[in-house]
Order: sequence, then structure tokens, then C-alpha cells
Amino acid sequence: GADFDCYKNAFSGVQQASNKKKTEEAKSMLELDLMEAQRRLDELQYRWSFSGTTLPNLLQSIHRLQSNGCSLREESEQVSHDLHTAKQNLTEFAAHNRRLQNSVRKLYDQNTKLKEKLKRKQLERKSLIKNVGDYVATVQK
Repeated sequence: GADFDCYKNAFSGVQQASNKKKTEEAKSMLELDLMEAQRRLDELQYRWSFSGTTLPNLLQSIHRLQSNGCSLREESEQVSHDLHTAKQNLTEFAAHNRRLQNSVRKLYDQNTKLKEKLKRKQLERKSLIKNVGDYVATVQK
């Protein structure tokens, strides 16, 4: 191969008048090296088919995984939102249920008092009817 100065001179375009011949040789060697490198690349590309490797499958799997990750993230956010809404509804329903239980308890207590009052009134009525019957019996004698 060519030495570093030759490559440097070939790439930088710097030419010295006294080393013109040496530079020309370096250029031609560099061109040969570049052509050889290109030939090897073409040969490797011809022999090695990218589609025949597992890399495309791996890339597809990575893309699917990323897509699934995004979908799961969106679904998780939706479930989180739904859970938050359900929790708020549960809190509201629990408070409403407590109010209903208190109302039912008050109505039950009122109903019990009214039943007792009704029994007392029925006893008073029976007693009044008996007293009126006794009074009528004593007045008729």
C-alpha cells in the first residue's frame, strides 16, 4: 500500500514540484486501492443478501414491539382515566347510599311511632266505646 503522506497528498490535492512523480504513483495506487475496495464491496453485496438474514425479521419485531408498547400505553392511560371516573362515581354513590340509609332509618322510626300511636288510638277508641256503652246502660236503667 501507499504511505500516509501519499494518501494525504492524494486527498488534499497538495502537490510538490519535486515529488510530482511520486505523487502520480501514489494517486494511481490509491485509485487501484479504491477500485479494489469497491470490487470487494460489490462481491460481498452480491454474495450476502440482506433479506436472507434474520435482521429484517428482527427489525420488524422491534417495530411491532414499539407499536404494541404505544398501544399499551394509550390503553393504560384510558384504563387509568376510566378507573379514576369509576372511583369518583363510587364515592358519589356511597355518599348517596348513606343519605338514603339515613332517610330510610328516619322513615322506619316515624313508621314505628305512628304504629304505636295507632295502637294507642285504637285502645282509646275501644275504651271510649266501652265507656259509652256502660254509660248508655246506666242511663237506661
